[in-house]
Amino acid sequence: EKTLDQCFNQGIYEIYTPNQFYHLSTQPNGGKGRNYLLMKDLYGMGGYKPVDAFYGNFNGNGHYLSGFWFENSDSEFVGFVGQNFGTIKNLKLGVAITVSSSSNVYAGAFCGENRGTIENCSAFGVRNSPSFSFYATAESFAGGITGVNYGTVKNCGKGLDMSGTSNMGGIVGLNYGNIDGCTNNQEKKEITKQFDFHSLRKTHASM
Repeated sequence: EKTLDQCFNQGIYEIYTPNQFYHLSTQPNGGKGRNYLLMKDLYGMGGYKPVDAFYGNFNGNGHYLSGFWFENSDSEFVGFVGQNFGTIKNLKLGVAITVSSSSNVYAGAFCGENRGTIENCSAFGVRNSPSFSFYATAESFAGGITGVNYGTVKNCGKGLDMSGTSNMGGIVGLNYGNIDGCTNNQEKKEITKQFDFHSLRKTHASM
């Protein structure tokens, strides 16, 4: 099987397999200046180590990534990436998120903190797992897409159940940026194909 670097095609890193996707966490400088394109639906993504800070451009191409289980331990940001400074678009994410912390935490399906752009993305639950459970300090925030937003969240939807005692929002927990055309009560779906739950402690890999 080709590595992610071997899938470079006309300026774009094409992702066909889970292993190629896992290499996202090894890209230099948070993927800055790099373009990633998901070529097919991928399920059972338990081996993924979330990235601390993402600076690249990830185009989901309308596909699903499913089987993530994000569970915090001692990090401030919980999600597909910890902090997003780049662009994530056209991606459907199947996740289960569990946060129980005595520290301040920002959590969302796509990122804990968004300082870039998240566009045309959707978050769904995964079969036989809690969708989004959030119990943290009074200064913590969670959202279906991102915990705190300083950038742009556009045309996104949330179709997962959320529960907890801390500050929670359907799309964004705490907003200082732009939200446009988003749907909080998107039709709920449970991704069932080839699900694989691995507890991913929040020891995000640096890119």
